[in-house]
Amino acid sequence: MTINSHGNDIYVAASGGAVIYADYCGYRILRDGATHITGSIADGYYISGGQNTWNFAITGMDVTPSAGSHTYTLQFYVSDSPTYNGITEGYLQAIEINE
Repeated sequence: MTINSHGNDIYVAASGGAVIYADYCGYRILRDGATHITGSIADGYYISGGQNTWNFAITGMDVTPSAGSHTYTLQFYVSDSPTYNGITEGYLQAIEINE
């Protein structure tokens, strides 16, 4: 998702569901493909013992990015796993805080 910023803080949030069967998985939100805003690592395999759908939600604050156009992306990653892992439904929001 792309947002045009005035240089103020930007609140970002992602939520959804993922099919997971791995030792662990993680989620993160990046700005412009490089700047890490927030992330989380969850333990999927040890909880489930099989392939299941897991819900996730992460939030963060991008503190004073430069004014202009910025692209925010949600990334999902897993440890080694022989089966399918992926986000089945995901939402990403970015809101500029104008005070």
